Amino acid sequence: MITNSNLEAWKNGNITSTVPSLNGVAMRNYVKQTDEYDLFDYRLEGVTVSVTEIKAGKATRGHSHSNAECYIFQDDCVVRLGHKTYEVSKGQMLLVRPNEFHRVYAKPGRPARFVCLFAGTRDEKKAT
Repeated sequence: MITNSNLEAWKNGNITSTVPSLNGVAMRNYVKQTDEYDLFDYRLEGVTVSVTEIKAGKATRGHSHSNAECYIFQDDCVVRLGHKTYEVSKGQMLLVRPNEFHRVYAKPGRPARFVCLFAGTRDEKKAT
């Protein structure tokens, strides 16, 4: 159950909070809010489901790490993958291979949302 104290912790910038289990599956919610994007992680038995909303005209921090990720785009946006740039549309999926540089850009005037799935937790990934 979400309580008023949990909501206040989120509003006051508490980065990590634990939420109750869902059908016996432990979940952990990670929150990161920047001038560029908002990020929410949900942990489900060895898999993290991450939801990101990039503010209009902004981008995620470009990076690479040792595990693969699967992105599912909820809005049109631009993705840099390695040395190439791609226009992606709502509903498209993209596989990011291990150690492959990637960055997502929202188009001017429109935010961009996407879901990212990866094995393990964010703490287990080593971003470079």
